[in-house]
Amino acid sequence: MQVNELINLPYTDGKHDCYGLVRQYYLKEYGIQLRNYARPIGFDHEGLDLIADNFRKEGFETLPTFSQHSLEKGDGILLRIAGGKAINHVGVYLGKGYFLHHLYGKLSEVSYFDPRWFARTIFVVRHPDIREANCKATKEVNLLDLLPPHLKERMGYGL
Repeated sequence: MQVNELINLPYTDGKHDCYGLVRQYYLKEYGIQLRNYARPIGFDHEGLDLIADNFRKEGFETLPTFSQHSLEKGDGILLRIAGGKAINHVGVYLGKGYFLHHLYGKLSEVSYFDPRWFARTIFVVRHPDIREANCKATKEVNLLDLLPPHLKERMGYGL
């Protein structure tokens, strides 16, 4: 999947918001269809933890501890931003220090997961099927196949 098709989308509550963007990503990248839970405006200021609860209902597991270096592609990043009392923003980790997310009133984007974002992260969630798919994709790549022809020849690979 090309992440490019998910960036620069206009914000629309309940459809093209942060959770809606993550739903699209998981469906396109992993074939996992997340239910579209109601997200009333202002839920986070009432202290409702809708986002974390919804991810648990979808089979995601909360990582007991996490660091910027322990994140894996497809991890859900659950954040509290802009003075909310509960988790009110979600993104998905793409790897190599970047995550996909959609801030209120802005275009969807890929941002570097720097200390500013890490400080706002409350939970990281991981789905067992995603981890399995990532492992399978990694195993399917034979690193020797990625060598340039002159090195393959020198090593006697593929002759």
